[in-house]
Amino acid sequence: MCTSWSILDQYRRLHAVALDVLGPEHLRRQHDRAFRHVQRLIARGRREGVFRTDLPEDWLVTTCYALIHAAADEVGKGELTTEQAPGVLTATLLSVLEARRQPRDQRGQ
Repeated sequence: MCTSWSILDQYRRLHAVALDVLGPEHLRRQHDRAFRHVQRLIARGRREGVFRTDLPEDWLVTTCYALIHAAADEVGKGELTTEQAPGVLTATLLSVLEARRQPRDQRGQ
């Protein structure tokens, strides 16, 4: 994910222009390869019990990319530095993706 962040950070102004000119559907199609990579990562994490399974996989992929773009927007506004963004993004993504542990008293019920 942080690799995606660094690429987006490099080209965040270009992304804004592309979104305006091409529109969200066309831009989404251009991101399909990266989306498939993240989808495979999330699917593997779900199979291994590391990532949550209570939400649809496509939603988790979309959430990852929305957060990456939100981080880029925050850097663009000066709310986050480029040095802060990867750590903030990683912590946020992990809190969204991590499988929830059931309290001991609810296991096996």
